Amino acid sequence: HRKFNILKWKKGDKCVIEIPYIHIPEFQVEIPDSDECEIIIRKNLDKLREKLDRVKEKLHEKLKLIKEYVYI
Repeated sequence: HRKFNILKWKKGDKCVIEIPYIHIPEFQVEIPDSDECEIIIRKNLDKLREKLDRVKEKLHEKLKLIKEYVYI
């Protein structure tokens, strides 16, 4: 969290901002291989399908109730 000065001046119709120095520390990114990604995606997809099935069942039940109410 170093402080730095931003120099700003107009050059023609453009505003130029010059940042003297920014230090970006090194970092490591681990990307899982495609097999791991596929496993994760399939698990999530299975969970989503299960949730969708439950929602469909609830909607179907509510639709039955609505139909019964309307025909009474």
